Amino acid sequence: RGSMGKIAIIFTAIVGFLIVWQFLAGKGTKNHIKRGALVLLLSIPPAVLNTLSRFLRDENILDHPAVLVHIVLGGLFYLAVLCTILTGIHISKTGTRSRWHKVSAYSIVIQFLIMFLVPIVMRTLGLKY
Repeated sequence: RGSMGKIAIIFTAIVGFLIVWQFLAGKGTKNHIKRGALVLLLSIPPAVLNTLSRFLRDENILDHPAVLVHIVLGGLFYLAVLCTILTGIHISKTGTRSRWHKVSAYSIVIQFLIMFLVPIVMRTLGLKY
């Protein structure tokens, strides 16, 4: 892996740590909200770096179905993060509970695990990713 890949891995590890922390720490606090925003902000650099590295290697992403799936899941991940942030803001302003907040938070975890683990499994099995 090149330096872009290493930087992307560092950002991804930090995002993973923040996601776990979100579930273990208190809910509804200012720090909880800040961590949620950090998940969104810090998950952007790895996406950009990984996409750039594909283009710099002059690879056609259409030749890699796994990458396309990764891109779709990434888009859903960002939608789930945005939904979690928006429903969290709504909860903090109204004091009401939101099933959508919980559902979107769990979907963040599931999508993050899939996006993180699938490339590892594919490389371990010797499949092109």
